[in-house]
Amino acid sequence: MIDLKTLFQKHPDCISNENRFRALMNELYPNERAKTNVLATILSTGIGREIQNGKSDYLSLSNFAKWLENEYGFASDLCEKCLQLWPTADGFADSNNLTVAHGGIITFGRYPQSAYGEPAPIEWLILDEKDRKAFIISKILLTIKPYHDPPGYSVSTTWEACSLRKWLNNDFLNCAFSAEEQRKIQSTTVTADKNPSYRISPGKKTNDKVFLLSILEANKYFSSDEARKCEGWFVNEARWWLRSPGMQSSNAAYVNRDGSVEYYGYNVDYSKAVRPAMWISLD
Repeated sequence: MIDLKTLFQKHPDCISNENRFRALMNELYPNERAKTNVLATILSTGIGREIQNGKSDYLSLSNFAKWLENEYGFASDLCEKCLQLWPTADGFADSNNLTVAHGGIITFGRYPQSAYGEPAPIEWLILDEKDRKAFIISKILLTIKPYHDPPGYSVSTTWEACSLRKWLNNDFLNCAFSAEEQRKIQSTTVTADKNPSYRISPGKKTNDKVFLLSILEANKYFSSDEARKCEGWFVNEARWWLRSPGMQSSNAAYVNRDGSVEYYGYNVDYSKAVRPAMWISLD
């Protein structure tokens, strides 16, 4: 019998690391590969945390089973058996605290991740952690937006004044996160980092809950172009905005499809992918 409670209590690091979870399950239960696949998906999609937070009634489990069957092609009876293991895993979420590991993945909030899809748990890559706070960035690209969508013809802007900043800290924040989750998101002093290659004013520093990485941060937190590469549900745009200015005030820097940082940037009124970042409390 699979004992998730003991597994999570002995190895809390696997809560935020799907690969670690799979490795432990394969070691402890080598004959349960099918269940391991389903359980790992329940963990990585955030369903496990939702069950631990009270959604363990028959109707909720049935809905989760149908979603797993439709989205991943798992057999419905196997999904139901695996979901029934989760309410007993007390060690998974015995408080509202989040457990993280640097470089790992956590789920936090919900947002549509297909053209006409329902909101789904958002996976976040952990870039840094200190003082019980984690710096996270979305694992995938979540939407496509212009950096700035001006009401008139002027397209010169800075991060401080751009429409994308307003959208992230209003529409996206209120759509993707519950009131409780919003309380965990930290108000952060976002530095006005200059573009190392061009003498364009980056504007003033801001105070935001959700923001984009700067050129300096994209280079600091990702060790290579390969690490910066990112995909979303849309197939035609895998380039994501940075908040730093480009070669002129009407350009903003971005990360290209191959993960390289494009310092010269692109026109701010052109749509590119959005990869939100934020600091959250782990308490």
